[in-house]
Amino acid sequence: MVTKICSKCNIQKPLDAFHNKAGGKYGKTKICKLCRKELDKKTYCTSEYRKHHREYEKQWRDSHPKQNKTIHQNWYCNNHDEIIKRNHTVYSKQIKTRAILWNAYESGQIKKPSKCEICAEKTAVLHAHHDDYDKPLDIIWVCPKCHGKLHIKNQ
Repeated sequence: MVTKICSKCNIQKPLDAFHNKAGGKYGKTKICKLCRKELDKKTYCTSEYRKHHREYEKQWRDSHPKQNKTIHQNWYCNNHDEIIKRNHTVYSKQIKTRAILWNAYESGQIKKPSKCEICAEKTAVLHAHHDDYDKPLDIIWVCPKCHGKLHIKNQ
């Protein structure tokens, strides 16, 4: 059995303990998988690296709007079925609750008021907010501004 010494921990290990690398001795990296994992944790899991990476990605997106749009459109098209399946799995209760509410609204069982129940502002657009999706008709009618505040408060 062929072995190799890790340049980080200096322990002799079998070749399958190293990642593949075309230019490396025996076609493997110098550092074993365990040491590489520890180095990656120290490097990539720090808040400084994450902050730097977020800034770099934002800068790239801002300077390449067409490529970014194309990338996202292609990703969405290629993953559309999985996205729909995931959303129906994750949000199935919300989807069913909204359908029940919509049917009740359309049949006249529930009336939409003309003003927000929190700030009392008269507005044409009101959202139906559910505190509990197990109670589909237990809602409060709120303006979009108050609805956003409710969701921020509930997080």
